[in-house]
Amino acid sequence: MLLFFVKDTGFGINDQEKELIFERFKQAGMGSRKKEGTGLGLAISKGLVELMGGNIWVKSEPGSGSVFYFTLPISEPETQPYFLSSELKHNGYHTSWENQKILLVEDEEANYVYVYELLSESGLNLLHAKTGEEAVSICKNNNDIALVLMDIRLPGINGIEAMNKIRVFHPKLPVIAQTAFAMENEREFCLNAGCNDYISKPFDQVGLFNLLERFLIKKSKV
Repeated sequence: MLLFFVKDTGFGINDQEKELIFERFKQAGMGSRKKEGTGLGLAISKGLVELMGGNIWVKSEPGSGSVFYFTLPISEPETQPYFLSSELKHNGYHTSWENQKILLVEDEEANYVYVYELLSESGLNLLHAKTGEEAVSICKNNNDIALVLMDIRLPGINGIEAMNKIRVFHPKLPVIAQTAFAMENEREFCLNAGCNDYISKPFDQVGLFNLLERFLIKKSKV
């Protein structure tokens, strides 16, 4: 087991807030200082660490900074790996999706790695674009892409603008909006803009696979 830690010299965290900071949209000291960011960083970090079989926790006192710890196993797992569980294999995802291409449009490298690991045994061919412009170019040069997972908030043109450009030459390509801003009006905005569906980050393997099944398995039977 490897132990990592990151130390800061910030405001510190009281005992009550320690129970909340790993939840989505929760931040320490929200009532006493200006809110910065979305409150998703630690929730995503927790998901990544637990996905790899580790644990994450914090030691802190108000006024003395914080130390964040996480562990990662280095030995061979004694149990069946988390990725592509037996239940998912029995559902036939890995055979139905063999060699189908999907494009992940994601500017954060950590989020790309997370999705890559979720799909590592799915049989899918995962392409990656970091910007909306790059997504348009990849779709133009790969007319066999079966689906796009589109981050909405991107540098340069946003995800909706990229989707509209792609739909000019690929009008029936399914586009799934993904965003960390999981508000009801955000979901409604994406669907009204023309996205086929919506998924909020961070998502787990089962939720992602259930969503992909609605589009990829239908496509494979055409």
